[in-house]
Amino acid sequence: MIYYLAGSPCCGKSTLARALSQRYGLTHVRCDDYEAPFLERGERQGVEAVRRLAQRLRGSQDAMWLRPPEALLQDELAYYEAPFDWLMEAREEAPAPVIAEGAALLPWRLAARGVPARQVICMTPTRRFQREQYARREWVAPFLAPCSDPDRAFANWMDRDEQFARLVAQGARQAGYPHGLVDGGRDPEQTLAWAENLFGLTP
Repeated sequence: MIYYLAGSPCCGKSTLARALSQRYGLTHVRCDDYEAPFLERGERQGVEAVRRLAQRLRGSQDAMWLRPPEALLQDELAYYEAPFDWLMEAREEAPAPVIAEGAALLPWRLAARGVPARQVICMTPTRRFQREQYARREWVAPFLAPCSDPDRAFANWMDRDEQFARLVAQGARQAGYPHGLVDGGRDPEQTLAWAENLFGLTP
């Protein structure tokens, strides 16, 4: 069995996946762990969306983040779409049962593969929660420090992720997948119980 925690960044997917993996002995597959090898593979194979993003990541922070959020979103979507099948291959190689989590698990692509609703949960943060959580991450300020305008870069980043969250929520609704809006009002145990119920897991 493979369970999927899809959704936009910074909404607790990794924390929930770790809790589920520990309680039920699931293999935790983090989509983010495949970013570097997939970038390398995409460049090697000449996948345009991946090649373009890899070039931007190697360029200046201004060239990456001081673009309109809409442009950032298109890059993000193209990057997730391009290696999606590679991600599915990697997931299938992991010892079962599996809990896979990450923003790259696009709900419309999971639906196109016929993944049933009992195996998918989509999560997105509210605007306030997303910004609060990113602002607390110690690595964010140093990461954006090389930008000529770090505040604008951060705003563009947050706007991009907010737009992505709306697409994910819409995709979940259209696919009939459960969707949770994360606002910080539910404690970890409540979130775990919510996911256990949706996945049909019993301690």
